[in-house]
Amino acid sequence: MFSNGDIVLSRADVSGFYLVHVNELQLRIWLHIGGNGSLGDCSLVDTVSLHDMCANLRTSSATAAGGDAPDVNIHEVGDNAELAFLEMYGCVVYLDVRSRAMHKVYDLTAKGLCHCRINSFMMIWPPIFPALKE
Repeated sequence: MFSNGDIVLSRADVSGFYLVHVNELQLRIWLHIGGNGSLGDCSLVDTVSLHDMCANLRTSSATAAGGDAPDVNIHEVGDNAELAFLEMYGCVVYLDVRSRAMHKVYDLTAKGLCHCRINSFMMIWPPIFPALKE
């Protein structure tokens, strides 16, 4: 996965990749399908208004300094751009793109701001543990 904070690449099931871009409070998801390699093969798949999501979290955009839009960084995007972990308003939030649900998962401290790293992984649920020997 490539990431610079506001642009992240995500693997696609089809022969291609997703490009996820955040600009202020807009998250845009583009799909690039492999082919002749031209940029014309990109198509806009989805646009998510993070402003609306913040209202559902009871986080006001007015909490940003000077009332400006907050800095939003993308930490991780799942396969097929179905989920994203974003850093905004001093916390890490989980965004389920399909259901348009956002959940706060972590409050960043001053120490955590420099060392925040998120690695997503898939697992079966519920987990199955081996039987204990008596």
